[in-house]
Amino acid sequence: TNGTFLNREPVVSAIVVSHGDVLHFGDHELRLMSRTQELQTGTLQLNLSNLTLPNRLHVGADKMANLLSEKAVEPHFQPVIDLRDGAIKGYEVLGRGAYPGLPRAPYELLQLAEQVGYECELSVLFRDHGVEVGQAHAGVSTTFYVNTHPAEMLDTDGLFQSLESLRNRHPETPIVLEVHEGAVL
Repeated sequence: TNGTFLNREPVVSAIVVSHGDVLHFGDHELRLMSRTQELQTGTLQLNLSNLTLPNRLHVGADKMANLLSEKAVEPHFQPVIDLRDGAIKGYEVLGRGAYPGLPRAPYELLQLAEQVGYECELSVLFRDHGVEVGQAHAGVSTTFYVNTHPAEMLDTDGLFQSLESLRNRHPETPIVLEVHEGAVL
């Protein structure tokens, strides 16, 4: 009764949980997955005595996971212009959400991704999909300026792997990596 939810419904008394149920404890989401045999013969006990939980329930973790698996984002391209001659030097790749029930705007979408722990995955998806679509429309020799999320700087191995994968898929495309100012702070 202290902010626990089962399948998005508040728990107000003792309740039976089943395979596939979703439990929320504060900001933490747990999906109960078990083999059928274990469900028939055993009981599930959770020891939460050492778990420190935040006070807010974030809805949208399941939708965010779906957005990522379905790659439901749309790239937008902002021209990078040389002020000396007005020539377009390339395009900054910007992402927008395209999943029902989630924000389209990148700021709100990234905030939700941060709350549910998918900020790096969303950042990678914005980059990968943007370069793929951009190259298909603008050509191999077009320079693309791609962004990072500050959290990616905490996992440089993951960042380098995603960039290596991007480079392997688009070996001839010039790519400029923009490091978010939040990573410096």
